Amino acid sequence: MHRQIRRPFAALITLLLAIAACREAPPLQIPEPLVGLWMSADGRYADRFFEITDAFIAFEMANGRVDYYAHRSLDREGTPAGTLYTLRYSKQSGGKELQFTFYLRGGQLRPKNQPTVKWERVAR
Repeated sequence: MHRQIRRPFAALITLLLAIAACREAPPLQIPEPLVGLWMSADGRYADRFFEITDAFIAFEMANGRVDYYAHRSLDREGTPAGTLYTLRYSKQSGGKELQFTFYLRGGQLRPKNQPTVKWERVAR
């Protein structure tokens, strides 16, 4: 008798665990000052943009192609140079996780690895 009760109970627990594992993570909350279309007057990037939305980050490549990536996580740290953000992202289909680390101060975004390059938000 105990075996007959255990089997349905074990099946129910397995089903509930499977459903919990398949649930999507809650959407990442992107701070409003980051959301928008960003452009730079720097000659190396004058013909390009990147865009941050609540769901993705997109980069325009030199050939005009735009690559879209889904957000994975966002870390924030206060520093004397401004708020340091690290946005982790990857292709929707999976693949390697990438990251974009930058400072935001006074409405200007500056990549951590290129602090002299300024990006301005031109649209929300």
